[in-house]
Amino acid sequence: MNNAVEKQVKEGLKKTKYKDTIFSSANIKENTIRPSFNLELKNNKTSLLNGEAIQREFDIRLFYFAKSKDDSKFELMEMQDILSNIFKDAIKISEDYYIATFKCEFDVKQDEGFLTLMLRKLYCLEQKEEIGEPLEKIILNEKVVF
Repeated sequence: MNNAVEKQVKEGLKKTKYKDTIFSSANIKENTIRPSFNLELKNNKTSLLNGEAIQREFDIRLFYFAKSKDDSKFELMEMQDILSNIFKDAIKISEDYYIATFKCEFDVKQDEGFLTLMLRKLYCLEQKEEIGEPLEKIILNEKVVF
């Protein structure tokens, strides 16, 4: 999931002045690299669905740290518009699988020079990986029993 979000952001920034902005895994409370993105998955709930599939519900928080804490108002507004366009419909997981994004919520901390994009209540359904061998058919009194 992290790779898909990172790839989609980098693709969306390709033709902008922010194309070289990095994704940082540093602790955002201690060593903030500017400009950079930081990604968090929150409220991840994974459960088995009918023995055949796995369903996941989760939230994504994407932080953008402006070049400087000072005078970041226009940069944060511009990045908000860019991220809205990047995630307006879905997160692309693979060529034929997308997770719908229904709403982009932003929280701008202008005095601290960063913004947070929240994508809430995302849902995906994945086919469970089969393990072991399939059961062989057993014929008992001319009836097929598994």
